[in-house]
Amino acid sequence: MNKINNSNLTPYLALFWLVFWLFNGLDKFLYQTDMGVLTWYGKDRGWQFLTYITNMKLSVDLVGPILWFAGIWEVVVSLFFAAFLWSQVSNQNQSKNRNLRIYDIALKISLLTFTGFCAFDIVVGDRAELLEHSTYIGVVGVSYLISHVEKIMSNS
Repeated sequence: MNKINNSNLTPYLALFWLVFWLFNGLDKFLYQTDMGVLTWYGKDRGWQFLTYITNMKLSVDLVGPILWFAGIWEVVVSLFFAAFLWSQVSNQNQSKNRNLRIYDIALKISLLTFTGFCAFDIVVGDRAELLEHSTYIGVVGVSYLISHVEKIMSNS
């Protein structure tokens, strides 16, 4: 990891988002799973989504596929941040700006994901989740701004 410039926050933010999306995605599959060394407790999204689906008078058979889709989507989002970090560590023959484009794409996918979550939160009337997801939209925005300020500073 010594190839990562310690003065930049962007790789550390990318690591945060990688772990955030990976663990949130895995939580959809590993809820209350005994893994020997530890038990993954997480949040009972099954009960939460069962309530949403029941209130919307939809088939409860949708809960599993919705959670699987969300979990897979979140793991895929984490892979974009992993690709950015890999490009930083391996220092492939790409410009820093091209590597930053991977990070920008990952942040934009995160923004779209949180926007979708917010829309769902509004439809199901979960204001606590809406506040949480809206806050993360702000954190994505700050992550984007930091990376671009660092880019401007490195070019001057």
